[in-house]
Amino acid sequence: MANKQKKMEQQNNSQNILEDLMKSNLKALTHINLQLKNCTLSNEQVAQLNNTLVQCQKLESLVLNLNKENISEDQINQLFTEYSYIKDFVETGNDVSNDQIYAQIQFFKSIFYQKSADCQELLRLNEIKAQGSILLEETMSNLINLKSLQLNLDGNQIGDEGALWICTVLGRCKTLTNLNLQLWKNKMGDRGMSSIAEGISSCAKLTTLTLNAVANLIGKEGAFSISTTLSNCKMLNHLDIDLSDNQIGEEGASAICRVLGSCKLLKNLKLALCNNQIGDEGAYSLGTALSNLQLLINLKFYLRENKISDRGTLNLGLGLSKCNQLKNLDIRMELNQIGNDGASAIGSAVGHCKFLTNLQFWIYGNQIGDNGAQNIGLGLRNCTQLTNLIFDINSNQIGDDGASTIGAALDNLKLLTNINLSIWKNKIGDKGTQNIGQGLTNCTQLTNLQLVISENQIGDDGASTIGTALGNCKFLTNLNFQIWGNKIGDKGAQNIGLGLSNCTQLTNLQFGIGKNQIGDDGASTIGTALGNCKSLTTLDFLIYDKGAQNIGLGLSNCTQLTNLEFNINQNQIGDDGASNIGIALGNCKLLTNLNFSIWGNKIGDKGAQNIGLGLSNCTQLTNLQFYISENQIGDDGASTIGTALGNCKFLNNLDFSIQKNKISDKGALNIGLGLSKCTQLINLEFWIGENQIGDDGTSTIGRALSNFKCLTNLDFQIQKNKIGDKGAQNIGLGLSNCTQLTNLQFVIRDNQIGDEGASTIGTALGNCKFLTNLKFSIWGNKIADKGAQNIGLGLSNCTQLTNLKFWINSNQIGDDGASTIGTALGNCKFLTNLDFSISGNKVGDKGAQNIGLGLSNCTELTNLEFWINENQVGDDGASTIGIALGNCKFLTNLDFQIMKNKIGDKGAQNIGLSLSRCIQLTHLQFVISENQIGDDGASTIGTALGNCKFLTNLKFSIWGNKIGDKGAQNIGLGLSNCTQLTNLEFWISENQIGDDGASTIGTALGNFKFLTNLDFQIMKNKICDKGAQNIGIGLSNCTLIKNLEFWISENQIGDDGASTIGTALGNCKFLTNLTFLIWGNKIGDKGAQNIGLGLSNSTQLTNLQFFIDENQIGNDGASAIGTALGNCKFLTDLKFSIQGNKIGDKGAQNIGLGLSNCTQLKNLEFWINENQIGDDGASTIATALGNCKLLTNLDFSIQGNKIGEKAVQNIGLDLSNYTQLTNLVFNSDNNEKFLNSKEIINCKNIKLLNLSIQELPQKRKTEIKRLAQKIKRLVKLNID
Repeated sequence: MANKQKKMEQQNNSQNILEDLMKSNLKALTHINLQLKNCTLSNEQVAQLNNTLVQCQKLESLVLNLNKENISEDQINQLFTEYSYIKDFVETGNDVSNDQIYAQIQFFKSIFYQKSADCQELLRLNEIKAQGSILLEETMSNLINLKSLQLNLDGNQIGDEGALWICTVLGRCKTLTNLNLQLWKNKMGDRGMSSIAEGISSCAKLTTLTLNAVANLIGKEGAFSISTTLSNCKMLNHLDIDLSDNQIGEEGASAICRVLGSCKLLKNLKLALCNNQIGDEGAYSLGTALSNLQLLINLKFYLRENKISDRGTLNLGLGLSKCNQLKNLDIRMELNQIGNDGASAIGSAVGHCKFLTNLQFWIYGNQIGDNGAQNIGLGLRNCTQLTNLIFDINSNQIGDDGASTIGAALDNLKLLTNINLSIWKNKIGDKGTQNIGQGLTNCTQLTNLQLVISENQIGDDGASTIGTALGNCKFLTNLNFQIWGNKIGDKGAQNIGLGLSNCTQLTNLQFGIGKNQIGDDGASTIGTALGNCKSLTTLDFLIYDKGAQNIGLGLSNCTQLTNLEFNINQNQIGDDGASNIGIALGNCKLLTNLNFSIWGNKIGDKGAQNIGLGLSNCTQLTNLQFYISENQIGDDGASTIGTALGNCKFLNNLDFSIQKNKISDKGALNIGLGLSKCTQLINLEFWIGENQIGDDGTSTIGRALSNFKCLTNLDFQIQKNKIGDKGAQNIGLGLSNCTQLTNLQFVIRDNQIGDEGASTIGTALGNCKFLTNLKFSIWGNKIADKGAQNIGLGLSNCTQLTNLKFWINSNQIGDDGASTIGTALGNCKFLTNLDFSISGNKVGDKGAQNIGLGLSNCTELTNLEFWINENQVGDDGASTIGIALGNCKFLTNLDFQIMKNKIGDKGAQNIGLSLSRCIQLTHLQFVISENQIGDDGASTIGTALGNCKFLTNLKFSIWGNKIGDKGAQNIGLGLSNCTQLTNLEFWISENQIGDDGASTIGTALGNFKFLTNLDFQIMKNKICDKGAQNIGIGLSNCTLIKNLEFWISENQIGDDGASTIGTALGNCKFLTNLTFLIWGNKIGDKGAQNIGLGLSNSTQLTNLQFFIDENQIGNDGASAIGTALGNCKFLTDLKFSIQGNKIGDKGAQNIGLGLSNCTQLKNLEFWINENQIGDDGASTIATALGNCKLLTNLDFSIQGNKIGEKAVQNIGLDLSNYTQLTNLVFNSDNNEKFLNSKEIINCKNIKLLNLSIQELPQKRKTEIKRLAQKIKRLVKLNID
């Protein structure tokens, strides 16, 4: 339904509600519930409401719901169906709006499904106007019996001024005992929250208080005011406060918790402070508060994403242990930095809560190992009254010992009827899994079980015990079993299947066992088990292995299915297996909902035809998801599938993906003909990209589109085919009939479309006037100004858009086309999310200016991605775009990329001046590299950065300009204000920065104490020791870094600078990934020794890239670096380049000795060319590598040294003994001797060999090729 119609309906509904209220017996009313969602009351209606309420003198309870909501119940249910695993994580309930639920789903999608953050911000469909005061002072003064008040004002853009009327209203509510304020996602800061807190303080009789102020702009001052309020509410026994996604920090949290401890009458408490940076101090304070609240029966505390470590958690556990009367407990401490000590304290506390019947415990994404898990298990085993348990400890470091104790705890919990146990992505093997299985075998009363133990190290023994446990759970009606990504073979799968075959009462089954080592036998037993589950009405089946035929046979017995999810992707299924599955589908004639996913196999036309024949029997389908991409299907298979679609005439929702096959016009034509019969479609996702479809096939599909007049949501992707103007025109003509669309994704990139096709598509866009969400991707075609102008004219009609992705890059668009598109942007005044890319065209200043003028109208934006790279934009265009940015004051996320243009200081200054107004930013990507910016422009941009004090994620790329010390200093000064950063990419290479600029930038680094990820690139400048020392001093404060890329090559750094940087490295003890590039400087032994000393502290490294070549390092420096390597015992991937120095045998030997400790290496690139190494050093290195028994890929380059024939032969002997080595790149000055050694000729491991010989004479090249081809097991030889 169109947005204007919706709005009119909502406004009419509000009038009807008010009229009905006025007709009531007002003097007798005790309860009023006014549901006015998405309504903005006129002044007249506000007066009507107040005049009516004044007469309700007996009124005891008032609910006024003025939420601005956009997400429907149906949308929420659809998302829960698609992402079923998320459902238990999402908080729902009467007070939780659909928009809040949607926001939670988006968050958990990004965590568990690795989905990109598409439209992470809520899709706002309604124009939101400031409501102003609703309830007047005099009205509330008259309601002398009012005891309960609920105000739902989510998403109303209430700021500090708007909060005043709430304060005024509450000031008159002296009789209230129950107050519920829902203020999610407004724009209140500290002043607004202080006003509301003052109002609440007036309600001295409150026993129940609910305050939801999630996603506002509240800092510590606002939190202080809440603490003052709580100190006045001394009669509270029920308190629910949710301040998640604000900025209250440690001080704010501590203030609230200090007062909370004095509310000793509390029996029910919920405190949610997620994503507030409360740290250990905040958690510690909560622990102290809990120790005083010993009457609590129900407790929820949510502290996700707060940088809490063991210290805070220890005290929290101590406090929780005093709450021993609890019956219901919900702990959510995900995505922090909790280790064994903190986990042990929480586990011990849980053990004191012996009366618990319901426990939810979420602590995934921390640093918990076996010890912490064991103590959690020991505590859990005391909770013998539990009937419902949700326990999520995934993504930690738990092995068999921790898992075994948790399993033993389950053995005690014999009253459980519902378990959700999620322990995936740990290090659990067979032993731990067996103990979990043994614990589960006693839970015989279970009716609902969710067991997620994927991505561990489980083999057949562990899987078999789990299977036996499943067999004991005979009363199960709902089972979600996920054990994919382990090491299970046929034996384990067979025992799982045998256990599953006992679960004959199942009506709902989700079963995921993919990414193991299961063959036909295991899959067959599982298929047989499915055949026993004859009561199933809903099945979600995921297996990435073989045995498709027998799975199909089992499935054919499930004739009562109405809902089926069948995922058997990425196997080796051919036509026979696919045919059996197709026959099974044909038996499932009652299906109304089908998710059929068989992509990434080897299915050809025969298999696809039989799947199509089966599908043609499923005539009752209303919802179909059909994924058969990445196979070998041609026109015949596609045609039968198309015919089957034509039988599914009742479809309302279709998600159809057949991309990456071999379909041409004939197949596409028949798909289009079938599709054209599905005239009831409301939602369509149609992906047929990356085939061989031309204009004829595309035209038929376009004509099918014209039949879908009820469509509201369309995702149409036909990229990477052979579509020209004719096909594009027919798609456009079809699309022009879809006039009811509110959501459109249109992807037709990488074809051969010119202006004519683009123009018709543009006209079609102009018919879609009710669109609120549009993704339009037509990049990589042949569109020039005319086509772009018509697309712009069409887009200008889409005035209701709130979310727009517009990608028209890599075409041939100039100023005229860009200008019309810019004008269209100016019509999209309700946009909150914009992703705009017009890079790689021919846009100059005029076009950029008009884009900027259009963008300046988009004042409601909160998320902006703006890419105009690789055009011809100068200062004038950049200045106008900059001014537009300044109008976007609500931005929290900005990705701004304008690199490879012609921007100088003037343009950069105007961009900087406007950026300085975007003070709410938390995420910024700013890429303005490869322009002509000097100190003045850089300085203004630096000042702008200093205003962005709430940034947690920053990518700043300004390399390849003309910035000197002055500009760099101002960038550093601005950057130093961004103290909340956790992720920083800082690229300022290839400028003219010296010591002064580098020093200020280094000082800024020292302020970033919360950094966990740093990518710092300052190569190719003029930095000497002084600048490097200050960078090192700054870096030494960044002690929490886990991932570091540090590029400072090609400067003028000597030993002093290198030494300080080395010391800084030594402070970064949590590093797991390090890229360290300091080549092309003037570093000698002293500097290299100190770098080595620092590196030796990085004992947790798994990935290291270390490039220190082209310096002046001798044996002493090399030896220290070698010793450091020896400390990095967990390395699996190493790139090590120390070529072009002065290293002799002694240094090489010590490097070899260090390498011999790196026994976990799988991939090694080792370049030590152009030194002074002789036979002894080379031999030691080769022998040392013999300890690296897991090596599969080796790039070993040692030419340009003093190595003789004997050493080369010894290297060949050693390499031939590396039993896992299959891929070798080898370069020496004596390749012939190496290849001629009998050990290399007869070696049994090397299958791929790369040799670099391009600079050798042709005769030597020929001889080396001849010798290489004598290696007996060699499969492939590459010669560079």
